Amino acid sequence: MTVIRDYLGHASIATTSRCIATNLKMKRDALQRFWKHADLEPAQTKAWKPKPDLLSFLQSL
Repeated sequence: MTVIRDYLGHASIATTSRCIATNLKMKRDALQRFWKHADLEPAQTKAWKPKPDLLSFLQSL
């Protein structure tokens, strides 16, 4: 974690810990706020759904 702290330029490991502890909802919310602030529309994408043959392959591993 100290290496990540150094790359990000954080003065404290506590700041790095907060960044690492984010979850997908927090990231999605931050992106929504950015798009609204930048007056942009988010890309209209569909949720990813794996194909059955991919699931079968992964289960065979």
